[in-house]
Amino acid sequence: MRLFMIVPKGFGGSIHFNLWANSKIEFHISIEYIQSFADKNGVRQKPTAVVTFNASEENKTEMTVTEYANFGQIKHFAKLGLEQSLNKVMSIITTNK
Repeated sequence: MRLFMIVPKGFGGSIHFNLWANSKIEFHISIEYIQSFADKNGVRQKPTAVVTFNASEENKTEMTVTEYANFGQIKHFAKLGLEQSLNKVMSIITTNK
């Protein structure tokens, strides 16, 4: 899946591209994907995070993000962007059932 994020003009207005690639799926147990930055053509850069979803209890899911880069202060904005992206993915998944 290829996603992009547009940074608000007040923060520079740049466009960032992300790739998500499923690396492990255990039906009804866990989903793991690798998140990488990419250029506008989809050329992958080094993986910066591995994200794992695991069933934690009935109707609940635990998400673990393992980051391989030091983003400093931008980490807060990266977290907000990831949360927004996940909300969009969930909206697409629940709409297309």
